[in-house]
Amino acid sequence: MLAHDSYPLLVPGLVIAGAGVGLCSPAVVEALRNVPAAARGQASGMVQTVRQLGGSLSVAALGAVYTAHGLDSAFASAAIVLALVSLGVLAVLPARGDPVADVHPVPG
Repeated sequence: MLAHDSYPLLVPGLVIAGAGVGLCSPAVVEALRNVPAAARGQASGMVQTVRQLGGSLSVAALGAVYTAHGLDSAFASAAIVLALVSLGVLAVLPARGDPVADVHPVPG
């Protein structure tokens, strides 16, 4: 696959992807801390299921785009999907003065 592409083209995308995972992980941990103790196993299982599905589907989709249109198109497609998902997440987040912990308080 890399016969026609070079590592300098891949490194920026991989660095950004690694930074994104590193920035998302603390948010996921904090969200799981706010889940009631009785539902933490279910919540953790759902997080892992979505993570595995997202990874599998994105590799398959971006691999298909790469095969059909090249590396530039695959990176552009990934950037567009990231932008759309980011806008969706921002749309459903509570207002700035309304912390998530107050939406679903954990007893104790």
